[in-house]
Amino acid sequence: MTDYNYKNFKTKFYDLANFPGPKAGEKLIDLHLYDINGKQVMLSGFLDKPIVLETGSITCPMYAKCIPKMENLKDKFPNVGFLLIYVREAHPGERTTEHRTLKQKINLATKTKKLYGENRVILIDNLNGDFHLQYGGLPDMLYIINTEGTVVFRGDWNNPAKVSEVLSTLNKNRIITEEHFEPAKPNPFIMLKALSQGGFIAIWDLIKGIPGLLKLHKKANEAYK
Repeated sequence: MTDYNYKNFKTKFYDLANFPGPKAGEKLIDLHLYDINGKQVMLSGFLDKPIVLETGSITCPMYAKCIPKMENLKDKFPNVGFLLIYVREAHPGERTTEHRTLKQKINLATKTKKLYGENRVILIDNLNGDFHLQYGGLPDMLYIINTEGTVVFRGDWNNPAKVSEVLSTLNKNRIITEEHFEPAKPNPFIMLKALSQGGFIAIWDLIKGIPGLLKLHKKANEAYK
């Protein structure tokens, strides 16, 4: 990716058939992140209990659609830590531009918490996207990491039903190698709510990109057969 914080969404910035980063059974990559107050923290500092981390941004419909189900899982599994890692804008536009400063990115993470009623701990990636890129670079990916720092499951797209299944057997230290999931489409209201945060440009960029997105998903499905 030549331009991590892209100004406009284009399918060329994604390769859905390629999922780099620590695989199930491997150790986490411990990196610096920022909390909502701008304080620098380490991912390993949250391993007093197993963690479920999902990536997202205020303009990402795929993240926004999962929030209610992830909130239910947070209540169902109180001994698990649930984290949102705020990454680049999936669909920037004239209202919410690409990230230009870390302060802007932290402010958007704060706005996300209020807009969507996000109750998970929010951590913010740095401006260069070091966490995002080293963990896979996908817009709504998910990792489950145990207290030893081992990845026990990951998904290229968040699949809350599968997350619930994995967490239900987490005490058995199972390693789940399945990692590709066909994402469910968000309902039109959620999609419009997220895209409107970017603005008209964000909506138009997605419309233009639909044929390319369909090709990307088809390629990914074929790669994982």
